[in-house]
Amino acid sequence: MKTIFEEGIEFNQRDIFGDDQEHEYNCECNDGVAICTLCDPSDTNAPKKIKVTYPTLEEILADEDDCEQILNYRGLYDLNASDIHYGDVMVTFGEITEILER
Repeated sequence: MKTIFEEGIEFNQRDIFGDDQEHEYNCECNDGVAICTLCDPSDTNAPKKIKVTYPTLEEILADEDDCEQILNYRGLYDLNASDIHYGDVMVTFGEITEILER
């Protein structure tokens, strides 16, 4: 599967940002890892680039409950597990694991 682009993804993680606000990023999602770039350069509390990790597509597809959770969270009620892509997994289960650029 090729890279999936997810735009306007909001993250709030106090230990990363130092506040409880939402910070918007555009993310390049691959299998288990995404590199996300800050949308608003005037957002001084947020790093310019972050690394987000999440389960691989293979791990997700092996678990019916995880698939169901993704489909529900993303509002993909008319689709099934075979339609899930890296972006869906990142949005549902992604966690910021590294600041790549301040």
